[in-house]
Amino acid sequence: MQMDNKNNVLFHEVQRFSALLRLFAVISMLCSIGLAAYGLWLNLSSHITPSLSSLATTAIPGFIIPGLLIALLIFMKLETFVYSDCLCFRFFPFHISFKKFTKAELTECSSCTYNPIREFGGWGIRCGSKRHAYNINGNRGVQITLKDGKRLLIGSQKADDFSHALNSMS
Repeated sequence: MQMDNKNNVLFHEVQRFSALLRLFAVISMLCSIGLAAYGLWLNLSSHITPSLSSLATTAIPGFIIPGLLIALLIFMKLETFVYSDCLCFRFFPFHISFKKFTKAELTECSSCTYNPIREFGGWGIRCGSKRHAYNINGNRGVQITLKDGKRLLIGSQKADDFSHALNSMS
């Protein structure tokens, strides 16, 4: 499997959550941080000396969790490569390294339209006993059946090109 040879790339796509969704999430989390800051200010400005536990209960849910979620939304992406000899994808930052499948491991590949909420409960990494979905946006993707009977759905904004590249692998 030649991941470093760019001459063997048949298909490449990088997807992120839409800018509007990320903006909405960041604004919501900044409001949460603002409320936590206000609560912390009230706690510190009172005449009673705040305890460490009261500061921690304000800081953790109010600053740290929204901050981590903002960072996650900014860096999250689904990267897909089809090389002449393998399919490689990752849902960063949950997959640091790429998941790889050779042509011999794939039995069927076809582009499809699906309902992410009805079929998988939303977007992201969705796992079932025999079916996994990796999608970040939209309702198009490629349904892949593996030799062991498991099925993968990888979301794509270029599903037809992705499917064609998979079927062109040697």
